[in-house]
Amino acid sequence: MAGNSDNGEAAAWIIGICMAIAAAIYISRFLFPIFAVATVVTFIALIFLLFSQGHEDDSFGYVGIAFIVCLVCTGITYGIGYGVPKTVVGQVSLEVNGAVVQTQQAFDDAIDQTIEESCKTLTPESCQSLQSSVSMFRTTQDVLDMAEGFRKTATVVKKIDDVSKTS
Repeated sequence: MAGNSDNGEAAAWIIGICMAIAAAIYISRFLFPIFAVATVVTFIALIFLLFSQGHEDDSFGYVGIAFIVCLVCTGITYGIGYGVPKTVVGQVSLEVNGAVVQTQQAFDDAIDQTIEESCKTLTPESCQSLQSSVSMFRTTQDVLDMAEGFRKTATVVKKIDDVSKTS
């Protein structure tokens, strides 16, 4: 029985890691064009400052630093958003994410269909009560899931802290 628990925990970790990688891919794909435009704008500003005033004040340095930061962020977001999905890990992560999202959507659709069918035989007040209860359950479940995530994060941070204290 303990073996099944360990396998389930390992599967949960793998799915969680895949979901995190997929989230990083989606976030990077969103941020890449922003950083790309910022890189172009700061490059143009850098060229403008170079030819217009020279190096008399600190603005050239600040714009230069901003350009380098934007360029590095553009490279990182491109690598994560468009490079990682070309790897096996990236492809599997996106597939796992898609499967989890489809499963959640199917679950939500089944609940909505059950409510709809139930409301056909219930009074309007009972139907409203059922819809409110399900809505409250979904909200409560979201809060519980978030609290569980915070609890796990706190546990990981505590373990890291304990390891760093023993070193």
